[in-house]
Amino acid sequence: MRFASFTSTVLCSPLYAGASLMGLSHAIGFTTRPRHLLKGIAYTLTLIIAVLVTTSLQSVSNQIIPLLGVYLGIGFSMTPLLICEKEMKATDAMWLSLRAITKKLLPLCAVYIVIAGLFVLSLLTAGVALIWAMPFLFNVKGIVYREMFGVGLSVTVSQDEDGETEDEQGPKGYFDA
Repeated sequence: MRFASFTSTVLCSPLYAGASLMGLSHAIGFTTRPRHLLKGIAYTLTLIIAVLVTTSLQSVSNQIIPLLGVYLGIGFSMTPLLICEKEMKATDAMWLSLRAITKKLLPLCAVYIVIAGLFVLSLLTAGVALIWAMPFLFNVKGIVYREMFGVGLSVTVSQDEDGETEDEQGPKGYFDA
């Protein structure tokens, strides 16, 4: 059972990163489309390495001291966004995420307690409340990331053949994280 959970977590890491990037897009005011879920695929190998290491560390620490596993779970939570948005190596992203989260640990614990409460509510409603809990999780992660690390934006305006300019997201609403 643990192996299946571990494998699914690793294989779904690019989609999780894509959803996190969508939350970041919302946090900075851009609109998103379902195809933006696939933005994490460009970083698949780095994401898989990071998820393998972080999940292994969390699993081992949960066996030794459960509270340490929770701390590492919160501490490594920004790693996928750092990998995709800042294009960092897995080890650098994990270390930076852990250091930054440690500095703001108490406020972030309160945020994650609220999110955990929403997921418990989702269990009580047979998954119906996931309609609100999942987007809330990714939007909150995007806001926290924006406030802690900042977001690098580049706006490109060009002329179409008809003389119209493109919107702030580039051609056809494409957001390049």
